Amino acid sequence: MPNYDQNSEHESIIGVDTSNGTSGYIESQYVVNMEANTDCFEEMKMLRLKYPKKVIIGYININSIRNKFENFSQMIGDKIDLLTVAETKLDSSFPSSQFRIKGFKPPIRLDINKSSGGLLVYIKENLLCRKIEDFGIPNDIQTIPIEINIRKQKWLLLPIYRSPSQDPHYFIDNICAVIDRHTSLSENVLLIGDFNMEISDQEMSILINTYNLFSLFKGPTCFKTPKGRSIDLMVTNRKQSFIKSFI
Repeated sequence: MPNYDQNSEHESIIGVDTSNGTSGYIESQYVVNMEANTDCFEEMKMLRLKYPKKVIIGYININSIRNKFENFSQMIGDKIDLLTVAETKLDSSFPSSQFRIKGFKPPIRLDINKSSGGLLVYIKENLLCRKIEDFGIPNDIQTIPIEINIRKQKWLLLPIYRSPSQDPHYFIDNICAVIDRHTSLSENVLLIGDFNMEISDQEMSILINTYNLFSLFKGPTCFKTPKGRSIDLMVTNRKQSFIKSFI
C-alpha cells in the first residue's frame, strides 16, 4: 500500500472516490480518493473541517441518479467542491433543474439514454471553470473536457465513462486526441471516471505512458469478481503534488 507524506508550501486539493465499496482516501496537494458508504461521508465531513480552505474533488458511479438524487445531494452537501458522477442514465426528458444542488453551478451534463451511460459534473459556484466545446469528440465517446482554475493554475479535467462493450483501443485513441487538442492545458491533467479497464491493461498503459500519468487509486473499486478490480480511476500527470495516499 503506497504511502506518501511530505511537506508542501502550496495549498492542497483533496479528491474523493465514492463509488463502490472499499473505504479510504488519497490526501494530496491536488486530489483525493474515498469510497461510498456512510463512514465515507463522515470522513469527508471531517476532512472539510480539518482543511476548510482546500478543494475537495470527488467521483461516484451512481448507476442511475433519477431515484437517488435526494439522498445523494443531502450526503454531498458542502463536503465537496467538484464532483463527477458516472452512469447517470438520463435523457432530455429529465430537466437539469431537477438535479441542481445548492451552492453548485448548474451541472455540466452528457446524456446517452435512460438505460446506459451518462455524466454529470458538479462544480462549486466559487470555482472558475468552463466547458470546452470540442467538436472533434465522436458522439459515442463519453467525456466532457472542462477547463478549471484551481489555486491560480489551469487544469484540464476529463470526466469519463466507457461502456464495457466499447472497443478499448478506439476509446483510448479518442481520449488521447482530446488531450492533444488542448495542449495549452496539458501541464495539469486530471482524468476521473469509470474506464472499465485497469491500469495494467494494454490500452490503459498506452494512455499512462504517453502522458506520464500516475494512478491515484491503489486498490479495487469494483467487486463483481472475488478479488475485485480497480476500474474507477483518477489519473494525473501531477504526481509530485500528492503528499499522502492510501486505500
